[in-house]
Amino acid sequence: MTQPRQLARETALHNCRIFASRDMDETRAGVSRLMNPYFVEYAEGRKDCEAHLDFLEMRGLAIAAIKQLGHIRINVAPIESFHFLIFCLKGRALLSSSHGEAMIDSRTGLYFGPGQRFQGDLPDDCEQLVVRIDAAAFQSYAGPSNVGLRAFVDLSQPELGPWLHLLNAMISDPSAIDLLQRNDKIARDYEQLFMSLLFSGQGYSRAPAGSEGNRGAAPASIRRAEMFIEANAREALRLEDIAAAANVPARTLLDGFRRFRQTSPGRFLRDIRLDRARESLLERDGEASVTGAALEAGFTHLGRFARAYAERFGEKPSETLARGSTRRSRPLRRD
Repeated sequence: MTQPRQLARETALHNCRIFASRDMDETRAGVSRLMNPYFVEYAEGRKDCEAHLDFLEMRGLAIAAIKQLGHIRINVAPIESFHFLIFCLKGRALLSSSHGEAMIDSRTGLYFGPGQRFQGDLPDDCEQLVVRIDAAAFQSYAGPSNVGLRAFVDLSQPELGPWLHLLNAMISDPSAIDLLQRNDKIARDYEQLFMSLLFSGQGYSRAPAGSEGNRGAAPASIRRAEMFIEANAREALRLEDIAAAANVPARTLLDGFRRFRQTSPGRFLRDIRLDRARESLLERDGEASVTGAALEAGFTHLGRFARAYAERFGEKPSETLARGSTRRSRPLRRD
């Protein structure tokens, strides 16, 4: 069987529509209640709104399709107690976060964990697909609460094929949707398989920068160090620089990262740079180069960059660049 490489074009999620509204405030309140608080404005300054929310909810998992007519901008407050995977069923959207900017569509999505916030620019033809996972359900599969998924979700990756096949079946088959809503045991079985295939295909990562996951237990010095690394990732940072910004001795900083983050400040910095390099490779134009993406992210040794990149993402940087160029060259459909 040929594995799918993108989300299903047509879904049956309208069978579980929560609301349809022409009022912007009502729409914002409804989406915020089920997903996460956010602010929205129309790029054209419009006041009216035509929107709907389809919402398939199981136990610790929910899948939503959100459509708001008109070109809108959203500003999502720090995520409270969920993990989100965000794609576009139709059209494309530009999202920005601490990782930078990235386009999402039916082939590429982004992962956000608790504590993160992001902004989005959503054109008129964009319909979002959002997978919402409760923090408790996520942790039952991921283990420690400071573990997350890799930030960039590339549905063309063969490893995600089984998960994507299951997701498409869940959103496009009316009988499956009806069964998931009526039968708790089957819903639990689907959810378990869904989560197992997701973690197997997408892979684990440290909690994204800005994630609150288990940060309440970490000293303020660790959070100061993370904020400093995020803001200066492109610079030639030394351990002493990070420790000075955190206002603790270097040894104390190392011990704190090992205890509360199960990593080191250097590895934390490297992962941020790798995530940003991947985003750049996926979104650059035809003049892009692997060398340019690596240097802009803060890497100076290209051989080490290539090895670390392949270890983290399971492919060479040049392969990511080629796939991103292919995706951008395809004409966009307006359904």
